[in-house]
Amino acid sequence: MYAEKEQWFLFILFGVITIVSVNVWAAKRDIKLFRELERLEMQEQLDKQAVYKQLPVIPFANSQWTNHNFHPYLTLKNTNLW
Repeated sequence: MYAEKEQWFLFILFGVITIVSVNVWAAKRDIKLFRELERLEMQEQLDKQAVYKQLPVIPFANSQWTNHNFHPYLTLKNTNLW
């Protein structure tokens, strides 16, 4: 009716192995999550530091394009590219 010493020993041994395994798994999971949290915090800091500036624009000053009488097809046809 009572368990023998060998059965108690195996029961306690498997219990200790199970508890240690679960703790190792949880520690690995936590390390992974802490690294991800640290990476997200660093990304957030970089986003706060980013400063976007508008580039200066040089106006297009080709008189051919500003001429209202200009027609691209006629110009290409007259230059013998066709």
